[in-house]
This record gives sequence, structure tokens and C-alpha cells, in this order.
Amino acid sequence: MGSPFVIGAAAFYLALSALGMAWLSYGGYDYGVLLPPSDNILPHSMVGILAGALLLIAWRLAEKYLPAAQRLSQELAEALPTIGSAGVAALAATSAVGEEIFFRGAMQSALGPIVSTIIFGVLHGLFDRRFILWMVFATLAGAIFAAATQITGNILAATIAHALVNGVNLRRLMREFC
Repeated sequence: MGSPFVIGAAAFYLALSALGMAWLSYGGYDYGVLLPPSDNILPHSMVGILAGALLLIAWRLAEKYLPAAQRLSQELAEALPTIGSAGVAALAATSAVGEEIFFRGAMQSALGPIVSTIIFGVLHGLFDRRFILWMVFATLAGAIFAAATQITGNILAATIAHALVNGVNLRRLMREFC
């Protein structure tokens, strides 16, 4: 059986996905934003992998040169319960899918990339002052996810990048700090 944390998070992200789908439907927006045409899956996936890799490199450089980034990684690791590899994969996948359907699929379709990026970033650090740097990084990541969505016309690249960043960073946090 999965950890209660992972199950609760998956339920939250499933609800966020449903809310995003409802927003797309209610607003009359194109569901095509959710997936590329079948002949574009590979190139759009490569855009996602490249974007995710760039964000991972940026965060590792921040940790190397900014003590605040090192402290943030430690604090995030301490805030998370220990979960196994399957939990990391489930959390990375469900958070990426849920957030990208909602923020890039629905919100970006309705309000544009700038507003969706700002809201995405702010929500990542709003509730705890210790996580202000996380909010800044999430805003940068959100801008890259928004750009990938604008360039490709769908959320596949953003979802892959998001899952890659979350998966690699969660696994590393669990391994290095827990």
C-alpha cells in the first residue's frame, strides 16, 4: 500500500486535473492544448527533456553557489516524509500532470502565460517565508513551462519537464538529506 502522503497528494493532483479540465470545458477552450498530434509527440517530448535538464542544471548551480539554495534543499527534505522510489515517481508524475493541466492547459489558455506563471510561482512559496527562493525558482520554471507550451501549442513538453524536475529533485532530496 502507498504512503498516506503520496495517496493524499495524488488525490489532490487528480482533483486539480479535473478542475483544469472543467475550466477548459466551461471556458470553451481547445482540449488540443493537452496533447500534441501523434506526429509531434517525439519532438515535443524532446523539448520537455531539454527544458527539464536546463532547470535541473540551474538548480544544481544555485545549490553550489548560493547558501540559501542549499538551506532550501535541506528544509524541503525535512518537510517531506520519506517515500520510496515508487512514491517519488508517483508524486513527480501526478504533480506534473495535475499542475500542467491546470496552470498551462486551463489557466494559460484563459489568462495568458504571464499571469499563469506568476500565480504558479507565488503558490509555491506563499505559505512559508523559508520557501521564498522556491517561489522564485518555481516562477522561473513556470516561465519555461509556459514558453514550452506556447512554442509547442500543448502541455506535453511542460509536463515532461515538470515531471523530470520533480522526480530528479525529490529522489535526490530523499537520498542526500533523509
